[in-house]
Amino acid sequence: MILSILRSGAGPQTVFLEVCALLLSVIIAIVMHELAHGFVALKQGDYTAKIQGRLTFNPVKHFDPLGFLMMVLAGFGWAKPVPINPNYFKKYRKGLFLVSIAGVVTNVILAIIFALLFKFITPLIPTNTIFFEFFAYFFFYGIMLNVSLAEFNLLPIYPLDGFRIIESFTRYDNKFCVFMRKYGVYVFIALVGLSYIASYLSIPYLDVIGAFTGLIKKAIFSIIGLF
Repeated sequence: MILSILRSGAGPQTVFLEVCALLLSVIIAIVMHELAHGFVALKQGDYTAKIQGRLTFNPVKHFDPLGFLMMVLAGFGWAKPVPINPNYFKKYRKGLFLVSIAGVVTNVILAIIFALLFKFITPLIPTNTIFFEFFAYFFFYGIMLNVSLAEFNLLPIYPLDGFRIIESFTRYDNKFCVFMRKYGVYVFIALVGLSYIASYLSIPYLDVIGAFTGLIKKAIFSIIGLF
């Protein structure tokens, strides 16, 4: 994403404003996603995140360098996972599900808020000003990045939220879950690589991640459209 901005040919002021809007949107999306996990875990009886200082708005505490770079460059990525101990949950399966889905739900809510801001606040800002330009980009990236983070995290691959959601409904020794705990990272790397190959060779049916996230994106934008 940031490379596209830099190569857009826009003037220095526009590039600066758009990059700032992008970075601020990334920070908000990532921090709120992880805070949601930690806050819901706390409500379910697990104080691990609080004890380790992860219930904070300080973005440095939540950033995974590679995940942040992917968010900036590709529009999808991840944060440093909030430490969770399900053994402290009042009800194990309910707690695991609520904590797992919390980040995704938060990103969808943020996308809706940004969409409303874009729709109702942007027209109130005088056009041809740096304020209009910045907030138009900020609201736009706020929508796109939160949708992207939500759809990406719903992939049923360890250690993403989608896997945790499935895990909350299955036995711990479920064959799929056992396989994903062992090889999920490698599966993820392989699927991302396959997506890039599919894009380079223009073979869309090889893009498994794109097909899955595309369906989720349509569903999320349908929800946003209701507002």
